[in-house]
Amino acid sequence: MKREPCTVAFEGAALPPALLELFEHCVRHGLYDGDADRASLLAMHRLDPGATCDLVGEMAARVLRCRRCAHFRRPGLADQGYCGERADLPIVYGLLHALPPDGGAWCPLFASTEVRP
Repeated sequence: MKREPCTVAFEGAALPPALLELFEHCVRHGLYDGDADRASLLAMHRLDPGATCDLVGEMAARVLRCRRCAHFRRPGLADQGYCGERADLPIVYGLLHALPPDGGAWCPLFASTEVRP
């Protein structure tokens, strides 16, 4: 059987390279457990390729979203940023808090600064 163009063999199945790239991006930032979730990715893609691509795309958009949050502050254009809202994070700069380890992926107070049409 001939494989479709733009697909990558992955444990006996074919997955789009764009999907694998987004998935690996999420793994590098700790949103997925690489080994455990790879098998799930394959099973999900077999059941519903479109929904799988949407889900992984949404997760990839969560990576480092603190920088796209209205509460993000960079006093003095600091390399790292700070959160101006979450009281559950340690205070590290005046009244500003350290960013969470997940980069805001699961922050309940996230307020996007991006303008949506």
